[in-house]
Amino acid sequence: MARKRQKKKHEMDKRLVAIALSDKLSPGDKRALAEALLHSPEPAWAGQSFTPPGTILDEVVKRFEKYTEFPLELPFLITLLLVATVMLQKNITFRRKGRVHELAIWLVLLASSGAGKSFCAEEILKTLIKALSELGLGSEFFAKAIKDIIWNAGGCKSTAQWMVEWAGETIYNKNGDIIDETPSHNRSLALVDEVAFVFRDIKDPKHSLFGMYRNFLLAYAHEEIMHKTRSGGKLIVPKPAINFLGLGTPKTFLKQISEEDIENGFFWRWGIVIASEPRDMYGKCDYPEDMLDGIDELWKNLILSIKHQQYVASPEAIAYCEEIFNAMVVKSRGNEYIPRTFVRRVAWLLHKLAAVFHIVLGHGEEQYVGAPPYQWAERLLVVFTESVSVSLREVFEPESLRMLERIAGLVERRSAKGLATNARDAMRNIDGLNGKDAQLYLTLAKMPIDSPINLPKTQTGQGFPVGFTG
Repeated sequence: MARKRQKKKHEMDKRLVAIALSDKLSPGDKRALAEALLHSPEPAWAGQSFTPPGTILDEVVKRFEKYTEFPLELPFLITLLLVATVMLQKNITFRRKGRVHELAIWLVLLASSGAGKSFCAEEILKTLIKALSELGLGSEFFAKAIKDIIWNAGGCKSTAQWMVEWAGETIYNKNGDIIDETPSHNRSLALVDEVAFVFRDIKDPKHSLFGMYRNFLLAYAHEEIMHKTRSGGKLIVPKPAINFLGLGTPKTFLKQISEEDIENGFFWRWGIVIASEPRDMYGKCDYPEDMLDGIDELWKNLILSIKHQQYVASPEAIAYCEEIFNAMVVKSRGNEYIPRTFVRRVAWLLHKLAAVFHIVLGHGEEQYVGAPPYQWAERLLVVFTESVSVSLREVFEPESLRMLERIAGLVERRSAKGLATNARDAMRNIDGLNGKDAQLYLTLAKMPIDSPINLPKTQTGQGFPVGFTG
């Protein structure tokens, strides 16, 4: 029904635009009416709940919101991970209750095709490079050349290529002269486009990427990874630590996730975010070159605020963290889409995110991390939980069960309006249904028993709950 109303509105808008372009209106009135009809206000971005106002995250998101149609989760996560990468490059760690965390964060963002992934990464990185240049910070600040902060790891098509770029490699000729040198990308931000195919290929024993499955497991635990070259040499990363942002479309990615990935814990090593839909393109034909002017100043302030090699969770933060953890455990009980293994791993991610938010909030001069950074991290974890719940349903539920849920929702909405629902109504409102199937699903949906259609619903992409604790 919603689709039908949208179609009718679109047809009405076209008729009104035709009237606006007729000879009955002055040129000024035509432009004004066409503008009003074609450009309606968009709903507020749900990510405002986890974006601290007045911070570099907030400002970058606002610029992309104003000048592009891209899902705003993309510039948000790239900026967040670049902050984490600045800290990772400086060997900054986070400690709580004696346990030390490397600030290596692994995320996967699922967005529709054409979401501007490369553009976002390049434009935001330019502002960081400019800030470092203006501060006079180069190789003495980072462990590598500035241009290698973001590693386009998606271009690596074999385990050998991954390891050459992760560990770094220097090739000499017979005279001992360097003829080729690949810098180590350890402690960088690995940007992996089409991550679904990487997840597929590393599980295929016949594929050249197969060795990366084990390497990822080791890298997650910061244990040494080693690769033997054809010439008999070894490529070694003694203590792997990278930030990872995988990019892909929801449908393609979820096709590559198996029940085994979920049961053995491989899937839980990544925080999953399903992006909102691309926004209105009207008035955004070109992206202005100066769209991120001034962001470099925010980077400079952030970098200069970092005063400690190790940040420590305060007693207040530890107490709040335990409250978050217990709330997550309670919510996971009886919910097959928020498993225990997810709760434990996402709790570890909470500490890393809190350390990054501590810097984002401008508290870098304070060594002890309080509760506020944990509160912002908690809000972001809600998104991960919602996205994981959606992902698991796609993996475990058959298409028939999802169709049954959609029809049950249709019956419920129509009943609330005093309307009955027959097979023709179902076919008119839901794509992919024939008359026989529609009747069968309707019969099941109307059965007065507790059925799988009552599985917990999610709100991914629209109006997340603020947090687990309230």
